[in-house]
Amino acid sequence: MSGPRRSLSMEEEEEVELGEVLEYVGGVDISFSKKDSSVACGILVVLDLHSLEVVYEDFSVVTLHVPYVPGFLAFREAPVLLQLLEKMKNCANPFYPQLLMVDGNGVLHPRGFGLACHLGVVANIPTIGVGKNASLNSITL
Repeated sequence: MSGPRRSLSMEEEEEVELGEVLEYVGGVDISFSKKDSSVACGILVVLDLHSLEVVYEDFSVVTLHVPYVPGFLAFREAPVLLQLLEKMKNCANPFYPQLLMVDGNGVLHPRGFGLACHLGVVANIPTIGVGKNASLNSITL
């Protein structure tokens, strides 16, 4: 999964002096069984941003008890994804993501606070929502 840490270049050392260097980016998604929509598989993958090497991956298959309600996806999906993040953090994994990409809207949610925002607040991690559908009709520019 991971080899020894490499030395930082002069440019990277300057970045470190200015602030934290982004090294580990995670991504989360959840998929549902075609036969039973209450059965879901959540996944967490973490990449080393410099090498693009996968340094961590985990998944969890669960039965959900919260129904699907359009616009309220976070209440159904966030607990599964949060469990994966907490499991990684509780193991003191050195590759815990500094940024999380979430398959779901963030501020582009019709209510301005989608799954990505919800997960970011609860997990205390910066997130980027990567939604399949943007509800631009609800956004005032």
